[in-house]
Amino acid sequence: MTSRNIPLGIIASQNLSANVAGGGSYVQNRVATTGAAISTNSGSEEDRPFLEFSVWINPTAQKTTGMFMYGLDTYVLLGETGRIYVRVEQQSTLTPVLQLATPDDSYVTDALQHIYFSYDLAAGAYVLLVDGVDPGGTPSIGPTSSAANIEANKIMDLLTRFNNTTTRMYEGEVADFWLDAPASLHGYSAFVDGSGDPKDISGLAAPHVFLGGTYVASNWNAEDNQGTLSLTLDTGTFTDV
Repeated sequence: MTSRNIPLGIIASQNLSANVAGGGSYVQNRVATTGAAISTNSGSEEDRPFLEFSVWINPTAQKTTGMFMYGLDTYVLLGETGRIYVRVEQQSTLTPVLQLATPDDSYVTDALQHIYFSYDLAAGAYVLLVDGVDPGGTPSIGPTSSAANIEANKIMDLLTRFNNTTTRMYEGEVADFWLDAPASLHGYSAFVDGSGDPKDISGLAAPHVFLGGTYVASNWNAEDNQGTLSLTLDTGTFTDV
């Protein structure tokens, strides 16, 4: 794993881009949290065999926390030794088709880094990248192929694990949080350019969740979402960075 290794201080809200017109970094705002969590409970199930996730993070601690969890069974988790844990469950049988743990220090603290994950259930193929690099790890289950769909039932927790357990919340900074079960995958290059810088993703079809772009902490706290689902701020507040 390689890190972009950009230390970030708690300073005024800022735009990271020095060369937006030239196609450089498009992350406009970051928010920080030491105990805020969001969820959605929209009820109906998906009918799509894809899952895609992209986020920029700067953690202050390596701890076990959820980046996102659909129910308890389809998720990307950060671990307390720097491992990343991934599980994807098949919808009709409620059995895992992918379960993966990466090596220690796959993500680091006090550095801005990008995580991308996608799963194609029909092909039985996944992509997990940290700053554009596969962190490794051998799946204990899968990836396997199935004609059914991913368990992505629009009941999810964000930035926490297992129904907002207060000791399992994400700590650090977040930007451009994007999560969907799309009709087709956009691919890594839709989110990050050839230099490893963020792209402007505001033009992508609206996902389940998009907290980013021009959104600042007040938008996150107001449960605004540029995606399609209604969000609930379960606990805590976000602050501008």
